[in-house]
This record gives sequence, C-alpha cells and structure tokens, in this order.
Amino acid sequence: MKKLLAAAIVAGFAGVAAAQVTVSGKIAEYVHRADGKTTMYHEPTSNIAFAAREQIGGITASAVLETSLFGNNEKFGDPATRLGDRQRTVGLANQFGSVDFGRNVHSHFLAVTINDAFSTLYGSVAGDLHGVYLRGLRLSDAVYVNVNPVKNVSVQYETTQGQAQEVRVYGAAGSAGPINLRVARWDQGREQSTVVGLNAQPIKNTRVSYIYSKDEGARSDTAHSVGVSHNQGAFTYKATYGTSDTYDKVMAVGADYALSKRTEIGVAWRGLDPVMGQDRREIGVGVVHRF
Repeated sequence: MKKLLAAAIVAGFAGVAAAQVTVSGKIAEYVHRADGKTTMYHEPTSNIAFAAREQIGGITASAVLETSLFGNNEKFGDPATRLGDRQRTVGLANQFGSVDFGRNVHSHFLAVTINDAFSTLYGSVAGDLHGVYLRGLRLSDAVYVNVNPVKNVSVQYETTQGQAQEVRVYGAAGSAGPINLRVARWDQGREQSTVVGLNAQPIKNTRVSYIYSKDEGARSDTAHSVGVSHNQGAFTYKATYGTSDTYDKVMAVGADYALSKRTEIGVAWRGLDPVMGQDRREIGVGVVHRF
C-alpha cells in the first residue's frame, strides 16, 4: 500500500512537471512612521501566484492565477480579497504577439511602474503624482492584445467587456540602444489620461528615468517626475523628484540591501508638499522575501 501511495505521489509530481506549473510569490512587511504614528505596513504587492504553460507547436498556451496575501492582520480571509484578485488570465502567444483574457494590470499603469525608480513599491511617489490609483492598476473582464510588428517594438490594446462604461487602453513600447520608451492612453468616456515614460542607462549599473502624465476629466492634472537608481554590489540606491498641478514637489529616497537573491532589507523616505493642504513626511524599514 505504501509503495502504491509513493508511486501515485511521484506520478502526480511528474504530471505537474510536464504541464510546466510553477508557484511563486512575495511577502513584504515594513515598520512605517507617518504623522507621528508608527504602524506596520503590509506591502500590497505581497502575493502567491500559480502559472501554467504548455507548448503547442509554435504557440504557447498559458494561465496565471495570482492572489494578494494579507497574512498579518484581520484582512486575511476577508471577502474583499478574492482568489485571483491580482491576476487571472488565460491566453495564447507566439513570436508575433499574444492575446489574453481575464484580469491583469494594464498598459497605462505599466508605463508608469516600469519607469519609476521604486517600481511603484514601498516608498514610491509615482502613484501620488501620476494618479494611477484613481483608475486602478488592473482591468477585469478584459481582452489584452499585444503585437510585435518589428524587432524591439510592441503595440498594446486592452478593453473591458460587458461593463457599463467600457475602458480602452492603447499602448506602445520600443527601445533603441540604451533608451527604452513607453507611451499609453487611457480612455473611459470623459475620463482620459496620457502617460509617456522613458529610461536609459548612461553608465553601467545606473538607470535614469522620466515620466510625464496628463489627466483630463474629473481630475485635470499634469505631472512630471525624474528618477535614478544605482546598483553597487548588494546595495541598490534610488531617488525620485517630481512636481504637478496638485503638488509643489514630491521627493523620495531609498536603499535596498540584498541578503540573497530572494531576500532584501529596504529603507525609504518620502515627502509630499501639496499645493493646498498639509505637507507629509513618511519613513519606513522592512524585509522582502520572494519565493
């Protein structure tokens, strides 16, 4: 009986391997200080993800199920956190592009996060400056189309289906030498937004970036930000400065120390000076582990 059970377990794992199923994730926690109070800050990108891939001739079929993790407080198991709340997609891809269906981040957000020195993680001010949280980072019940017309160039189109007010997102990305450019347009009736982001590596281990955004609709705002990140051994240093119609200036500086390929310690400080309202200063230190 034990031999049969062992054989069944081995056969099960062999089947998983053939299907190319992977499990990955991240947990990040920070001690956060703001407004004279110290709290625990749970990085919203903490997650667990299951991904499956199958090669069918020249086509790759894939499915991804990624779920947020809220394991340090009462939100764990909250109905607001659903299986696949971060990504649940299924699609087909080949050398000319891909088509995916479901829920995922959209090109407008990617144009910001890819060109943010903090990658819109803890310490970032990109969300405040460029209004990404006003539109949400993801689309649900959507079709995602990516086309690669020529080398180093891609074009994206994403649209929601069956919703009261459809969202359309248009994007394009390209690179030439050390320069990478992304542009995106969000269109939802009267709510429209344009983002242009670029980054380059003028010297080894150093990346500089710039983001421009313009919102039209209920929130009319124009913002600019510049950022820089530098890798030196196990250390990564990063900084961002920006301004907009809403903020006189925003600043952020941070550093990460890699204990290993999967684990790092991070510290970040950020300051926001709005045109109207009270200035804010925040600082935090935490640990990130990826698996």
